[in-house]
Amino acid sequence: MCFENRYRRLEALHAGDPLVLRREPDNEIGADAILVLNERTETLGYVPRTISRWLAPVMDAGYRPEATVLKVREGCPYYERLVMEVRVGRRGI
Repeated sequence: MCFENRYRRLEALHAGDPLVLRREPDNEIGADAILVLNERTETLGYVPRTISRWLAPVMDAGYRPEATVLKVREGCPYYERLVMEVRVGRRGI
């Protein structure tokens, strides 16, 4: 969130807003990288590695999780401000 002032994009987010999760298997930081974008496909940051380690293989298997904003927290580090819910249902397109 801190790169490129991405945290400023959080001001426009509200509970229930949809988020886009995009796999980045060729990411130089890690093959399990999952990018988080807002509805306008602007980069917000990445799913924490503790979650992407198990979610990336699920996405790679063809499941398309739905992510939404639960809340945007104040008074904490930027990388902890966005709280989102991710639901994994049926395999998608």
